[in-house]
Amino acid sequence: MAEAAPRDAPKHLMQQQLPHGVLECLCRSASPRQRAALSAVCKEWREVVLLSTTSLSVNLKSDTGVDSISQWLQQHAGQLQELELSTVGLYSRHIHPPTRLRLFQALHAAAGSTAAEQLGGAAAGAAGAAGASTSEEEEELDAEQQQQRAAEPQRSSDQQLQQAAASPASVVAAADADTASQQHHRRHSQQQAQVKPLRLTHLAVNARLAVPDCAAIASLPAPQLGSLALLGSRTRRLGFDGVGSLAQLRQLTSLKVERLGIGDDATVMLARSLTQLLQLSVSGNNIGPGGAAGISRHLGRLQQLDVSVNRIKDAGLASLCTSLDRLESLNLSGNIKFAPATLQQLQRLTSLTSLQASTTGLCNQGLAALANGLASAPLRVLDAAGNKISKVDAITALTGLTSLTLSRNPLQLACSKVLASSLPHLQELVVFDAVSAKQ
Repeated sequence: MAEAAPRDAPKHLMQQQLPHGVLECLCRSASPRQRAALSAVCKEWREVVLLSTTSLSVNLKSDTGVDSISQWLQQHAGQLQELELSTVGLYSRHIHPPTRLRLFQALHAAAGSTAAEQLGGAAAGAAGAAGASTSEEEEELDAEQQQQRAAEPQRSSDQQLQQAAASPASVVAAADADTASQQHHRRHSQQQAQVKPLRLTHLAVNARLAVPDCAAIASLPAPQLGSLALLGSRTRRLGFDGVGSLAQLRQLTSLKVERLGIGDDATVMLARSLTQLLQLSVSGNNIGPGGAAGISRHLGRLQQLDVSVNRIKDAGLASLCTSLDRLESLNLSGNIKFAPATLQQLQRLTSLTSLQASTTGLCNQGLAALANGLASAPLRVLDAAGNKISKVDAITALTGLTSLTLSRNPLQLACSKVLASSLPHLQELVVFDAVSAKQ
């Protein structure tokens, strides 16, 4: 049996006792905190930990931390499958947009994308756009002048002879121009061939997002990206221009665009473009009945939908109940308020297993309509907290419930016993801001 190395043994002797292959297996199954502890052992272990990392979550608190994480991303982002970046938190300072943009520039650089250089000069984007529009106007003027010259009378024979004499030089110039164009096309093709697509399948960004940030994220060379979460700030509203670039991410199956200030037009545009979505969260925006109608019309494959803290209203809920027959989870919290006749239409959602309806102004009559509509649905979870419910008799029709939340309602103490005896599958009941589990 091999003797254990003494505590004061050199580090290289301890490293030899644990092969890198074993360390890589440990890193793959370790939690982020455990990987941090392993990386602190020595430089070689830190390199092994970094090379085996496929999931990274970073909370940046100031501009000073952006440079170090940007350098790491530029070198190792190609191995990541999941990445979460947060610049908003209780103890986080404001990170300036040009500094935050360097994070996305590093991701582009890791893939060898030429867009990294463009992002580096994003501050001059407005000037470049103005210059581009000016050059287009100049091209249009040149085209008009050519048409005018073509309509003029035929030139004199002397002018024709002079043009004929000069024609060889023009042919040579045209040939040189063709050669330059071919070289430019060849260089562009080589640059495209050098791009190594990122392996990212999930990307989450929690920050005070601006329009350039969304454009940089949408242009990432990550064809396997299936899940994207963009969590903004209520103080900054991007609207249609901010999320318009996301329409090109047609491979997405899960999308969160929360607290970005988008309205009906942007919602309809995203729904029309991202028809493969199975999960959609647009919480905390400015979406009304028009946006809800667009979701219902174009996203018939949805299984999970979160439209909380919007202005969906009765017309919007009626639209959502029209064609989302595959929907399993629906969050309506914070939308005030729905008429009982509208809640009755929830019966069309025949696959619904979870419903969040807290702070919707739900009263006894509305609860009765809701329970009547979902009596035949496989509903397992119901959250109706923060409403005006004082009677729970209607809920007893939902016999399949396993979790029920009724806190912050004007209920009597005896209602918990009624619910516990009437709902045989109930495992979790929250009535008075305290959880009681039924064994």
